[in-house]
Amino acid sequence: MNRRFAALMLVFAGFAIPRPAIAQHHYLCQVAQPMVSRDEHCVRVEYVTYSLSIAAPTPGLEVRFTCYPGPGVSHQDLSRDTIDFSEIANLNAANLGGLTVNVEKRRRGSWNASPDPSGDDGGFYLDKLNAVLDVSALQSRTRPPSDTVYSHRDLPRYDALVAATVECMIDNASRSMPPIRNLKIDVVGSDRYRKYSKLYRVKPAAERKRFNY
Repeated sequence: MNRRFAALMLVFAGFAIPRPAIAQHHYLCQVAQPMVSRDEHCVRVEYVTYSLSIAAPTPGLEVRFTCYPGPGVSHQDLSRDTIDFSEIANLNAANLGGLTVNVEKRRRGSWNASPDPSGDDGGFYLDKLNAVLDVSALQSRTRPPSDTVYSHRDLPRYDALVAATVECMIDNASRSMPPIRNLKIDVVGSDRYRKYSKLYRVKPAAERKRFNY
């Protein structure tokens, strides 16, 4: 009986000891996403901002959001200066097409340390980050070559979508904190797009203007 009581005390002790709360910070995360411009017959790289409450940014956070639903406004009445909730729509073509991105998790102990510790990143960076773009959803939509409608209309649009999504991933890596110097993208799910599986050099994005108050 004493042993059982001691064991129960150990279990409940874990709940009784208060743990320090992790401080949450407001983080504006700008993410490039592919969006279809039907009038121009192209896929454009556009930007969506996510307002996050997190303890700290993680490497490749923006890359992870490449294929997340991208909230945008589908506004028909330009004379009206208000927006209804019904007009907010997902405009991310990668998300609508079923594409997904998986980014490796790199803990602080695996980061590279710069000789110069100055800067917001504390002198840390990642020499290489691995990411996987899964395009299996597009592969399931393939048609035989005899289907001329698919070959001339849908397939070129899918090609443009994959190319734009890869470009968005590289673009998003440029805003990572800590910085990423190289992004290794592995495209899976279709041999047609294996040519995009390679190591990409990431150029740091220009720092956005801020106006302190």
